[in-house]
Amino acid sequence: MTPHRAKDRLTGLLDRWGWDVHAPHVLEHAQRQHQPVALLIVDLDHFKRINDEFGHPAGDAALRATAKVLRTAVRKADLVGRFGGDEFLILLPGADADQALTVAQRISTGIAAIRLDASTPGVITTIRGLTASIGITTTSRPGNDTPESLLFDADIALRNAKGAGRDSIQASWLPVVPSEEEAAAAVAQQASYWQGLYEVVHLLKGEWVPAILAALADGPRHFTEILSTIHATTVGQPDSDRWLHDSILGRTLRRMEDKQLVTRHEEPARFPKSTVYELTSQAAALLSALTPAVNLLSTEPGPPPTATQTHRPLQAVG
Repeated sequence: MTPHRAKDRLTGLLDRWGWDVHAPHVLEHAQRQHQPVALLIVDLDHFKRINDEFGHPAGDAALRATAKVLRTAVRKADLVGRFGGDEFLILLPGADADQALTVAQRISTGIAAIRLDASTPGVITTIRGLTASIGITTTSRPGNDTPESLLFDADIALRNAKGAGRDSIQASWLPVVPSEEEAAAAVAQQASYWQGLYEVVHLLKGEWVPAILAALADGPRHFTEILSTIHATTVGQPDSDRWLHDSILGRTLRRMEDKQLVTRHEEPARFPKSTVYELTSQAAALLSALTPAVNLLSTEPGPPPTATQTHRPLQAVG
């Protein structure tokens, strides 16, 4: 029987003191039986926002709901503790790598299914969309692993999970997959990227050049198709006082030819007696060089927990 003082009062899980007492014994017993042991660290994503936006009672409810998910996801012989704040520990004696990953996925699914009602004066707010970052490690040095060494390895995996964009599971024995933002940032450090960007700055000085490049990005187009595409954009509307006339488009396309950004040829099968334009390989390469920058600038952090507000009259009690 776990003594009362070893329990976290809010969640009913082991507190830090209880974990420090029981984890070494569970690990030692598993090692005597030559069994593997896995350790998971579960950290709720954007938990501070719950406290800040919906109040500490809502944060406490989220912690209690998470504790319930953790207890449901494991066996009676497993240890589950609240390490502090929104961070939880799970020790799985006898669990190998695959079993640990299965438990982690079960926990992730359970946390995503949490729905909470938070009350404010005159309003009931339903909080949903909770996610967690999970780091996993298993015993790798039979007889030599300690709770501290497992915690160290699992914490590194947890940091990798957060670095991957949160709402992620990372294991210490698996290679770290960089997030899209990290990959884009790495590409942006390459000299070829900056050279391409420099060339774009110098070549795309024409007022309508970017719009023409966008119109040709998906393949060859006829002169009137390019004109129609630009007219359909906000910048091409008549009330903008920048209406792109045929003559302006023609001059711009000729200048782009001189800069080797577009090439023209006849396609009588599609447009009899008309000229079709398409990007040159140089222009396509320049646009490709810009892709990491576009992705990097458009990348946004994952969504925080969402809320649905329902206005209900509060009834007096008593």
